[in-house]
Amino acid sequence: MDEIIQIKAMRKFHNLTQEQFAKKLGFSRSVISDVESMRRKPSANLLLAISRNFERTDEFFSFLDTFIKIEYKNPI
Repeated sequence: MDEIIQIKAMRKFHNLTQEQFAKKLGFSRSVISDVESMRRKPSANLLLAISRNFERTDEFFSFLDTFIKIEYKNPI
């Protein structure tokens, strides 16, 4: 689940729609949607594409902390 949260947070951090995010990564919007809604686990290829296209900076981790508190008020 942590990977899924980070994927959605990364997309939101860069102010991208699912369509824009998917296009940048070379995947379909439905793949991103399925991953974010936990209907599908992220593939190794998706994780690799994200790591090649988006850097995890200090600003991202600060955003991630806030994102989790807002988006997931009742963590599992």
